[in-house]
Amino acid sequence: MKVIGKTRDNKPFSYYPDIMAACGENTDDPYYRTNPILIVEVLSGSTKRVDLKEKFDNYTQIPSLLEYVVVSQETPYLRVYRRRTHWQLEPYYAEDTLVLESVGLEIAIHHIYRRVRREVGLDVPFPMQKNC
Repeated sequence: MKVIGKTRDNKPFSYYPDIMAACGENTDDPYYRTNPILIVEVLSGSTKRVDLKEKFDNYTQIPSLLEYVVVSQETPYLRVYRRRTHWQLEPYYAEDTLVLESVGLEIAIHHIYRRVRREVGLDVPFPMQKNC
């Protein structure tokens, strides 16, 4: 689903975030949202600059947005930008528990990365569980 909004210069933008959560009324159009509370983007080599600069600048202009999360593919590291009196960065590492206040979710970072660990060559000591 697409998210649309206006830049600081009042120009329209639209993106397809990797994950988005929204609350409340929107439009009748089932293909886009204007009121996300959470947006998550997974970094890749080709999108890193856009996700960290352009999308951050534009997403933070959306009045309803409370959290913007940027997930690294290369290492267990997440950047969570939260709307407070201004946008604040809260980094999360492998040993941390991610807290997404906007949707009431808490999850250990090692759970997010447990199935991609071997594919991307991560060498981080994650707690292992049976049947995983």
